[in-house]
Amino acid sequence: MNRQIESKNVLPQNLPPQKEARKYGSVARYLSLLLIVTGVILMGFGVFSYAKEQVVLLNNQPPPLPPEASGGSLADNPLPVPVNEVSVVSVTPTPAPSPTPVNTVTPLPPGETPIPTPVPSPTLTPTVDPYPPAQSSPNRIVSEAIGLDSPVVEVGWHQETVGGQAISVWNVAEYAAGWHKNSALPGNAGNIVLSGHHNIKGEVFRYIVDLEPGQTITLYADGRAYDYVVEDKFILKDKGEPEEVRRANARWIGPFDDKRLTLVTCWPYNNNTHRVVVVAKPLLNVLP
Repeated sequence: MNRQIESKNVLPQNLPPQKEARKYGSVARYLSLLLIVTGVILMGFGVFSYAKEQVVLLNNQPPPLPPEASGGSLADNPLPVPVNEVSVVSVTPTPAPSPTPVNTVTPLPPGETPIPTPVPSPTLTPTVDPYPPAQSSPNRIVSEAIGLDSPVVEVGWHQETVGGQAISVWNVAEYAAGWHKNSALPGNAGNIVLSGHHNIKGEVFRYIVDLEPGQTITLYADGRAYDYVVEDKFILKDKGEPEEVRRANARWIGPFDDKRLTLVTCWPYNNNTHRVVVVAKPLLNVLP
């Protein structure tokens, strides 16, 4: 009886120490190999991403600033122009001169005085401007080339202290593009400036880096569409740059004398070290 009870309580034998060590050693080797492969993949992805960013930077170098650029601000270092210093330039059209009447002479018998007959001046048909000056700020931006269709809201700035110095910092709209309230209105002379997030809170401007010259951007204001054609796109290093570099960058969203639209956001997607700037001109200005 006791032998039966003892036999029931006998536990199975453990694996020999050598086999158990080999078992755990194999698991450790597989885990180590898996970690190495994962590390190589992540390193390769990092190298690929860096190389891709460098190619994008090389292909999007900024052009020289045109002479009419006169100061402004970027998203996190604005130094905005006070509203009362921004003037909207209105252009008074110069009427075309009427053609000079051409006199025709009818042959008459000798001794008679010819009487000139004036030719009536042709009637000039007035040209209707398809993009009249808007009276209100834009409320929508569309660019089918990058799948952009977003509301637009007005944004201003707030004060921050950096290094003991008070600076003005632009607010950035959430889940919408932001129209800088001291910039121009559609159809008016000047620089229309819109900013937006690229990797948070709607990511409305995530793909403006993919815009190319010749593609169309449409703003809506006063119930009317205003079409612009991309003229240039470039990327500026901004974070950590000297103050003079950041001020030079900021000039792209300052006042200009011509009619233009400027879009600005941060770049690349995983950080905010650079700024993407897209410059577009009214469609009629670029038609051949």
